[in-house]
Amino acid sequence: RYEYHNKGMDVFVDALARLNEELKHSDSPRTVTAFFLIPNAATGVRTELLENKTYFRHIKNYVQNHTTELLSKVVHDFITSDDPDDSVDMFTKEFMKAMKRDTMHFKRRGNPPITTHYLADEANDPLVKHLRYVGLNNHADDKVKVVVFPAYLDGDDMLLNLHYYDALAGMHFAVFPSSYEPWGYTPLEAAAMGVPTLTTDLAGFGRFVQDKVKEEDPGVFVMPRFKKSYDESVQDLFVILKDFIGLSHTHRVHNKVRAKQLSRVADWKNMVQNYIKAHNFAWEK
Repeated sequence: RYEYHNKGMDVFVDALARLNEELKHSDSPRTVTAFFLIPNAATGVRTELLENKTYFRHIKNYVQNHTTELLSKVVHDFITSDDPDDSVDMFTKEFMKAMKRDTMHFKRRGNPPITTHYLADEANDPLVKHLRYVGLNNHADDKVKVVVFPAYLDGDDMLLNLHYYDALAGMHFAVFPSSYEPWGYTPLEAAAMGVPTLTTDLAGFGRFVQDKVKEEDPGVFVMPRFKKSYDESVQDLFVILKDFIGLSHTHRVHNKVRAKQLSRVADWKNMVQNYIKAHNFAWEK
């Protein structure tokens, strides 16, 4: 739900802004892309994105249709060359001419848009305004790119065309820095998908799982927000994000495995015992 403060979107944006400045200052080779998958009042996919999707599909199909020809030319050039170290000229003039023509249409001037869809009131949208205020505008030199996807992921949105769980499975880290959540199914769902996830001690799930989290490769990160100031929360999230993107492949895999394991503690076959106890207690009274 689009609850800007309750869901911790404000904290996430400010933490991303600090991460962006930190990565630029350290000249990091890594680029982070943050997806805001939050339904909003959208009026359709941006025209330029639909056009670029069509151009991309056309370029991809053109290359695939010439795969056999390109492969034969590469093999031929290698076996007939006197010096294998020489660069292989595998593209014909006709192929390059077609590629240049199509990529000219594909490439655009300026920064990529922040939102994938047109918003009903984008000028006053809290998320978009905050992103622009902190300088997260998808500049070429930004190390943190943002994509606001304000449509339901039902598999038929004309852009991603993925169901929520399929899109979620492709993420490296799920971030839910809520300032209030009676339980919070989204971090639990992410963990169940094997996606490392972040929740807080102001969320029911965070409170429930925090004493079960290991210090190294926790899988589920429970960020403390109880009796913490806003700036302290932003700094804590910034540190977690910075540390996470610096993890090795091995530690990322360990976090995925641990997230999946932790999700099982909230499995219905375990949780239903509490309902049975409550029912029996009430019946006895």
